[in-house]
Amino acid sequence: MKKLLLSVSSALLMAAFSSPAQTVRFVDDLAKWQQARIGCEPGNGLLRVAVVAGAKGNYGQLWKYLPAIPEGEYIQIKVDGMENSQSFAWVLSNSNSLKRTFGILFQGVNTFSPGAKTRFAFSINQNGGKKQAGAWVNYDSYTISKTPENSLVAVKTPAAGALKIGDTLNFRIFRSTPCSNPVKIRIFVTGNKSRELQSFQLCKERSFDAVYDEKNKCYT
Repeated sequence: MKKLLLSVSSALLMAAFSSPAQTVRFVDDLAKWQQARIGCEPGNGLLRVAVVAGAKGNYGQLWKYLPAIPEGEYIQIKVDGMENSQSFAWVLSNSNSLKRTFGILFQGVNTFSPGAKTRFAFSINQNGGKKQAGAWVNYDSYTISKTPENSLVAVKTPAAGALKIGDTLNFRIFRSTPCSNPVKIRIFVTGNKSRELQSFQLCKERSFDAVYDEKNKCYT
């Protein structure tokens, strides 16, 4: 059995004490992004993005330089919709000072902590469709903030290195008002080039142990 300690804390961030954050719509900011093997179509306030047919490596990217986003600050990307299950997108940095994959994009608000101490190249990547155009993703906006309101973030303890047995994941919920009901979260466990979706129900307890059942491939 693999044992992983999970805990949850609710950070109630009142708007009066929150740092101001600027939300930028992709359609308004498109001229500042570089495009590689990808097509962009603005419409209805959204930016529809798809990899061109026959793209080298079967992927494309949309990237730009962003200011430093150190630990404790976040970038949130709002995805309005995806064409189908083939709409696979992820974000990373390929700067000399920071080479790191931040995670996968899903429909809704995606929150990442780049941990970038200096300016860095931020890249949105999508899979292609080989000989035909790839499935599209509709992007709405992005926000850089110290307080990603209405979002859930996970912090590993100890912070250094990859997640391993004995580590703790602290889940922080940023809300301007208390949560009236238990919060359900979904965790994607990645490994060996596969994705497994695991679900947890966070109850009123401040922490609990989740034991990984290797036979049934789930946490109990």
